[in-house]
Amino acid sequence: MSTIASYQDPVAKLIYIEEQTSWNDKQWLDYINRFGLSTADLPELIRLISDDELVDDDVDDDNDSEIAFYEIHVLRAVFQIDIETGINLYIDQLKKFPNDDYLHEEIHGIVRHAGAIVIAPFTQVLTDNTQDERLRVTLANGLEEIGKTHPECREACVNSLTTQLQNYHVQDGDYLNSTLVSNLIQLKAVEAVDLIEQVFTNRELDEWCTGSWAAAQVSLGLKQESDFSPEELKPKPSEKILAIREMINNLEKLIALEEQKKRSSIPKKPAAKGFGSSKSKKKKR
Repeated sequence: MSTIASYQDPVAKLIYIEEQTSWNDKQWLDYINRFGLSTADLPELIRLISDDELVDDDVDDDNDSEIAFYEIHVLRAVFQIDIETGINLYIDQLKKFPNDDYLHEEIHGIVRHAGAIVIAPFTQVLTDNTQDERLRVTLANGLEEIGKTHPECREACVNSLTTQLQNYHVQDGDYLNSTLVSNLIQLKAVEAVDLIEQVFTNRELDEWCTGSWAAAQVSLGLKQESDFSPEELKPKPSEKILAIREMINNLEKLIALEEQKKRSSIPKKPAAKGFGSSKSKKKKR
């Protein structure tokens, strides 16, 4: 168990920063000038963000994230001091906390402040099928964002996304395939249209995420909406969704059949005798 006292200024100052962070922060704090940080502080900053046993009751980490607010500040500070070190640290944190929504959303700021330099490390992890799928999806979205905000990087990003999508038939699940197709559509990657069509044809994606093939052609600028019927433009449910629907329908039928059997096994009450019954009426003579 380590304590705040084991860290010295200026690194220790980051632990008590009052400003909370948000993934859509347009401007980050100027950590270098505000706190006097330099490359000499990198080892200590990395030790701090990697410290799983740090305990201090004064640290305000009351948030829904698996990581404390100060850790985002540390990550951003490292990024400002040395971009490559910051990128690798960010990827390592994603691997460490694969389900942390807040950390995944930080991709927007990383891309905004880094640009082209993230393409190679992002691509390296994206092509590694041993990595967590959500991590790869986040980095694929990062490549899309780079391609859109840095036009000179578009071709490199499209190439990385297309190369990975070529493995669509062996990639587990529809999540990554759907993301890659959506990324390419958003980048107007008409050069990958044949591959995109293959993925749609083989139903190796979720159209609820990508839209229909007809809608994709419209988004790519290859067709007009008037070229298709409203039904063609609607996304089709995936095979998994159809299978779930069939299972639910079969279950409902089974429940209805069991209810019917129960009702048929209940003995009927005998007809009431007396006033109003047919036997109580006197025959006319």
